[in-house]
Amino acid sequence: MPISVEQLFKINGKEIMGQVKWGQSIDCRQPGVYVVAITDSATKIVGLDNAPISNPKVCDWVAYVPTLRLKQFRITNGRKIYYDDVDIESLANGLFMSYLCPSVWKSTSESLVERLKTFWLPDETILYIGMTGSSLKKRVNEYYKAKLGDSKPHRGGHWIKTLANLEQVNVYWTTSEKSEAKSLEQAFLDTFVKNVSRKSLNQLSDPNHPFPYANLEFPKGIKKNHGILFSTNLGI
Repeated sequence: MPISVEQLFKINGKEIMGQVKWGQSIDCRQPGVYVVAITDSATKIVGLDNAPISNPKVCDWVAYVPTLRLKQFRITNGRKIYYDDVDIESLANGLFMSYLCPSVWKSTSESLVERLKTFWLPDETILYIGMTGSSLKKRVNEYYKAKLGDSKPHRGGHWIKTLANLEQVNVYWTTSEKSEAKSLEQAFLDTFVKNVSRKSLNQLSDPNHPFPYANLEFPKGIKKNHGILFSTNLGI
């Protein structure tokens, strides 16, 4: 079942040590974990049936990163399966066709919006879980400042910049020892994934990796099968 911010922290033996609205600086220079959610109350579960993705923001992203491409997909059991899940021969054919006809892979803002919507979890409040082994204040400020389409200073979680409702978003955090920050983040993500509802799983393009909307990888090396390529100006 969906999980609240407070539940996420408590299950992992942590207390929420602070909360700010999106864009506000965190007054904490210690290492730790931060959680981005669509609520100003840690006890509430606020879901949105329709993904609040901003067409203008996505248009700007596509214009800013001209290399951005979308992989083609096939429909299997009613789901879009991208080339990551196709056998090697099919993958090779797809790559070959992309060179012959690059326009096949060229994305448009409209198709990118539709793709992003298939990774929205309609009954979940939590949008992103991150960590830092240094200063929470510095790392979260880097998250705010990073332009959608840039690889620095904070590329992780950049899908959150596609949302139209960031004024509703809050950031919650807790501290940890530097050496424990990564494992704590992984524990938070594991708790989230294990509690994703059947409703959300049934709607996701990639139900095998039901991470928060803006988390694209968990654990390291295991990525959402989203088929969005070269989405930053360094081709990452």
